[in-house]
Amino acid sequence: MWGNLIVGLTSGLAFIFGGIVAGDLQQAWMPFLFALVINWAREIVKDIEDMPGDRQARAQTLPIRYGVAAARRLITALLTGLILFTGVPYLLDLYGRFYLLVVMTLVNSLLIAVLVEAWRELDSRRLRRMSLCLKAAMFSGLAAILAGQW
Repeated sequence: MWGNLIVGLTSGLAFIFGGIVAGDLQQAWMPFLFALVINWAREIVKDIEDMPGDRQARAQTLPIRYGVAAARRLITALLTGLILFTGVPYLLDLYGRFYLLVVMTLVNSLLIAVLVEAWRELDSRRLRRMSLCLKAAMFSGLAAILAGQW
């Protein structure tokens, strides 16, 4: 269970370390939070997908220990929070209008698609699609941050 959060933190900390090295920690917080939340949610999706094997291995993942419904609720909370947060860097003038354009049209559309899928019947095909959408949202989010520099 804690492993999912640790993977998210590890992914996000790369941006914090980059900000420290570059001497601009302020610019590192948004990519940190974005990577943390996306990777944390994706790890939970992967745990749901891996439940049969994890049960055999007696792994204590979130969906095994607390159920798929609890995993869905956490995915929903994480991604809803992220969607609500995505406009903040623009409002704080950290990123420009191209960031806002990419994040509001592409990134948030992918995150909303995952949220919708999370509450449907979760078969392996749907879980793989959710995982791919989260990967695409990760790369799109990084592209939005880069685009926001202009």
